[in-house]
Amino acid sequence: MKTLNSVGILKENFKITKEQRKLFYSLKKGDVISAKIQLGDIDFRNLEIAQKYEDYLVIGKGFNHIYAYKISNYDLPINFRFMNYNINLKKYEQSGDSNLSLRYVYKIPISDISRKKYSLDFEDRKAIQRRITICTNKTHLNEEYKISLGVPVNITVGDVIRVDKELYLIYSINEFYVECFKLFKLLTIIDVDASFDKVNETMRVVINNEEYFVNYNKPKHFVKKTRYDLLDYSTIEEMKIIFKDLEAQKSRFDRMNVENKYYMGKVFDINGKKIAYLFSVNGVDYGIDIDNYKNEPVLTSIDNIGKYKVINYQLKQDYIDVLYKNKATPFAPIEDLYEKTHSWYEY
Repeated sequence: MKTLNSVGILKENFKITKEQRKLFYSLKKGDVISAKIQLGDIDFRNLEIAQKYEDYLVIGKGFNHIYAYKISNYDLPINFRFMNYNINLKKYEQSGDSNLSLRYVYKIPISDISRKKYSLDFEDRKAIQRRITICTNKTHLNEEYKISLGVPVNITVGDVIRVDKELYLIYSINEFYVECFKLFKLLTIIDVDASFDKVNETMRVVINNEEYFVNYNKPKHFVKKTRYDLLDYSTIEEMKIIFKDLEAQKSRFDRMNVENKYYMGKVFDINGKKIAYLFSVNGVDYGIDIDNYKNEPVLTSIDNIGKYKVINYQLKQDYIDVLYKNKATPFAPIEDLYEKTHSWYEY
């Protein structure tokens, strides 16, 4: 934990009044106080700067000091959004803008504390705790330096989590499971999963200025008690883009699956019969009973083929020849297959 102390050890020896001590004891995590400006190695001969006051969020106490984050009335120039948090001052009957920075922890002596202004509600503390957790998880801080505002950290759709050193994007949460897509960094996508079809099953996403590839065709679920690290979160705007692109990619992939998933010769167990898939016409799937096709040279129509179990792959030219010879219906696709496949397969 990096702490800044504009006052050094000398100010801790300043005389502390009874009122200041009483105020100090009354402060809790989540309280916002007004205190003399804390700027680090400031030249205290500049009395004008040394006498200014700023707002700070109390996150802990020491013997004669508090630990706090600074709250500024201007936007903070930090690239990562989890380092900042905007506090809506209207609900606390305060005026102006309020931007909390999690970049540094300040150590403020009792003698610099002026007054308590207000206390953050549960929702604000929860949102700030999520950001604190992300900061500590990203920088791998030890447990002793992790800061708690006394509220639970809950994950939600759009969060980026780390489980067993792997990254995941949460797309759904139910009563029992957290459902995720696996995330890959650009430089490790090939090394991490060689079987990963980068063209057909991946999608580029940008979350908080970081680029990832998501494996959308291989979702994974974890029980809610799984140990995880919260590393980032997606904004509503980012999630809209991700889900919109996801639907487009899945639709494209599903269309490819319709053409390739049930390729000729894939054998399904359909009500105890071994049916080899041959082709689809007008949305209807057709196959042939491979155990009885010579006795009954007919095509079998299959409703909702995807619900049946795949048990084998078997395709012989004989299937097509028998159907062609007996002019089984529908005949046009059989005739087309006969022309195209007559030299493909051996008996």
